[in-house]
Amino acid sequence: MRPALNTIVTVARLEKSKGLEHLIRAYGRLKERGRTFEAIIIGDGVERAHLEALIVELGLTDQVKLLGHQTQNRIFEILLTCRLMVMTSTVEGIPVSLMEAMAFKVPVIASDITGIPELISDGESGFLIDPADLEGLLDKIERLLDDEALR
Repeated sequence: MRPALNTIVTVARLEKSKGLEHLIRAYGRLKERGRTFEAIIIGDGVERAHLEALIVELGLTDQVKLLGHQTQNRIFEILLTCRLMVMTSTVEGIPVSLMEAMAFKVPVIASDITGIPELISDGESGFLIDPADLEGLLDKIERLLDDEALR
């Protein structure tokens, strides 16, 4: 059983191809809609300062945390306590972090690109999204936050 807090996790290098700016903007929209959530982004990279500034600009400092690099054990601890995982990459192979989340039975939302559809059957073992579709991403996040049976 997952805790009551709506914790969303992402594990990714902080670089443009991971679509994190788009994801943070989606979190801004969730906040505008009055949603209660916590977003944890695990990883580090060249986009960190830009993403930190965006979090401040959108007023998300209480909701979105950039944790930087974490040990594998710490990542597993976080996966055990989150509600869902989101991956908004625009370039990806078959991501290990997505496989790990699924192994922990964490509901996943990921980009419908390259090898990811080999892991996720849309609507069955997770949700696939167009990484450029902000409304589609928001819809899937809200559906998983709201529907315990679906999760």
